[in-house]
Amino acid sequence: MIAVLRVGDPRIAYALMARRDPIPELKRAAASALAKRIRAWPSAYDAAVLLGTQRARVVDIRSGRLDRFSLETLLRYLVRAGASVELRVTDGGVRGASRAQLVDGE
Repeated sequence: MIAVLRVGDPRIAYALMARRDPIPELKRAAASALAKRIRAWPSAYDAAVLLGTQRARVVDIRSGRLDRFSLETLLRYLVRAGASVELRVTDGGVRGASRAQLVDGE
């Protein structure tokens, strides 16, 4: 027997809420890609100037203290560091696997 779910069915809302939040995973991937890009830069101060932020923020990124950054900020820094950032949205459906991925083409 096939279960039919209709719009407004609370099981749909529950299924959607049960999915893992993709933001922390994306933040880790963005910070890792950014840290790789700025690793070769002469100093945290130079990296801060080129990214348009404070030296302490560069140290936070290099140290993995990501709670101080939004995903938006990390993506902005990646672009300033010369990365190309692409966002792709696909329909996974109600039962589709929740998947978030940042691909570093460096």
